[in-house]
Formats: sequence, C-alpha cells, structure tokens
Amino acid sequence: MSKRTSILLLFILASVCAAFGQTSYPYVITTLAGVNPIGDGGPAKSALLEFPLAVAVDSSGNVYIADQNIPEIRKVTRDGMINTLVSGYYASSMQVDAADNIYFVFNSVFKASPDGKVTTIVGGGYGFGGDNGPATAAQVNNPSGVALDGAGNIYIADTDNCRVREITLDGKIKTIAGNATCATAGDNGPATSAQLNYPSSVAVDSSGNIYIGEQYRIRKIAAGTGIITSFAGASARLTRTVPRPQPPISPPPPCWPWTVPGICTLRTSIRHESA
Repeated sequence: MSKRTSILLLFILASVCAAFGQTSYPYVITTLAGVNPIGDGGPAKSALLEFPLAVAVDSSGNVYIADQNIPEIRKVTRDGMINTLVSGYYASSMQVDAADNIYFVFNSVFKASPDGKVTTIVGGGYGFGGDNGPATAAQVNNPSGVALDGAGNIYIADTDNCRVREITLDGKIKTIAGNATCATAGDNGPATSAQLNYPSSVAVDSSGNIYIGEQYRIRKIAAGTGIITSFAGASARLTRTVPRPQPPISPPPPCWPWTVPGICTLRTSIRHESA
C-alpha cells in the first residue's frame, strides 16, 4: 500500500468518526490471563492458559477460568493474581452462586466450594434415569451446560439425552423440557412434551424464563406456565443462495534453485528441530 493511499484511508476513517460524533471508544481490551508457563502465585497476565473454555465471575469480582488442556479451574483475584482452585476436571461450563460456590460440568455436574473442595451434584453414571429422586443417584448423558436461577435451583443441558433437567433446592432432579426424542418440535405446548435437538447450553433470566441453546435454535420456557416456544433461529440450516466470492488464483509456488532444467520441484516448508 502506498503512502498516499494510507493517508487517504486515515482521512476517510477520521471523517466517518467525526460524522457520527465519536472519535474514541469507551472500551479497552486487555489481557487478563495468559502468556508464559510460570503462573500460580503470580500475575495472571504471566500465566499459561492452554485452552480456556469457560469463565465465570463471583460476587466479589474474582474470575474463574476452566482450562481444558491442563485440566484445571483457576482463580484470578481482584489484585490480578492467579492460583489453581481445582485440578483434574475438564470443565466445559461454569456458574457461580450467591455463596461463591462454583458449579461446573465435566461428564456430570459438580460443585466446588470457595476453598476448592469438590462434591458431586449429579453422579449416577451415564445414561438416563433418576428423575424425581436424588440428583446424586441420577444419570446424565454428556451434559454440556449448567445454569442457576435466583433461588439456587440448578439447570442442566443434558445434551445426548435431549433434555433439560432441574435440580431443586431439596436435591431432587426432574426433566423440565424434552422427551428423549432428539428433534425440534412441540412449540407452544408444555416443555415436558416438546422435543429438543441436542441442547448444549441453558440460561435463566431474572424473571425465571429459561433459554435453551440447541441445534439451529434458541428455545424459551416461559416462567410460571412451562410453555416452550422458539426464541431465535430457524428449524434447519439455511441454504446459501448468494454465490460465494471466488478466491484469487495464486501464482505457482517457486522452485528450488537447484532443480533439474525443465522440471520444477515445489518448495515446501522445512522445520529443523534439534534433538
């Protein structure tokens, strides 16, 4: 790009910002955690994060990070220091309650206390079973989402059972949406009679409405009535009707300088690793 073109682009950008009355933005992005292998007990910005998959914040502003590759749940305190709270769990979803207990999903559902003590919330093995009984004896099948409401009830996206289940304050579990058939059906009727299409996430708003992320849709269960509707999305993957732009044709790769005349040996990348 020429110097003249760069100046022109900067002028256009400044003109657009001025036209909208905004020359700066109120948001600044910074790194909270992750950079190098030495971490616990030091600044979070210097800690190694390999594959952080979930994050949650407690009532004091402490941040919890679920790292899939290590596997650990790590806590970043408000002073920016990081430490491991829980080890050995590949958590894929986390929520923090009013008492700063952490609920997380790893093949089942667990709770970690503020001091890192882990207890099992749902623990009856793989499959489906245990409704209307204690959650600790119930079975789930590849759960991938967890949520809490204001009262402390727990909601689980029981993905491969194609259900959403609730654990009430007395520790009992029940199905609140889905009937084991994995599809999208049943809108405008009771959620317990509807079909869910591999729900992977769940959330609850301040009014008690429940939102479910499934394939191609977000479904909503209305508080008080238990009626399910489609909140967002279509029933199937949309077919693209606008032709995709074709990538430019790249020039042929260069040849090695010592190739035999008339024969082009394609250059490939070579990485040397010392023993």
